[in-house]
Amino acid sequence: MKKLLKRKDTSTSDDIGLNIMSHLYPKVVSIPLLIRDLICQECQWSIPTFYRKIRIGSKGEVRISNAEREKIFEIVYAVLMNQAQKIKSLQKNGFSGNYLQSIGEVSSL
Repeated sequence: MKKLLKRKDTSTSDDIGLNIMSHLYPKVVSIPLLIRDLICQECQWSIPTFYRKIRIGSKGEVRISNAEREKIFEIVYAVLMNQAQKIKSLQKNGFSGNYLQSIGEVSSL
């Protein structure tokens, strides 16, 4: 699980100021697939099994064990916290929210 969470970020602080959405959007969009892949890996499920487990049975039965449920909560929490830290580091490492400042068009007074 830790291997998938530690993907290398190849963006630079110079790139970040130019278009922050190009850095944020992929991080946010990748969350569901990352969660799915980690759950499948940890619970030893195939992707079709993952989607079958999502559905509630015709009689309302739950298709996951308590241990699987706890592992799923751990994975979701870890992924969300990891992504939140990456987004926070974008903010700390040079993206001030001002496009002109980030490309050097505004001199500091």
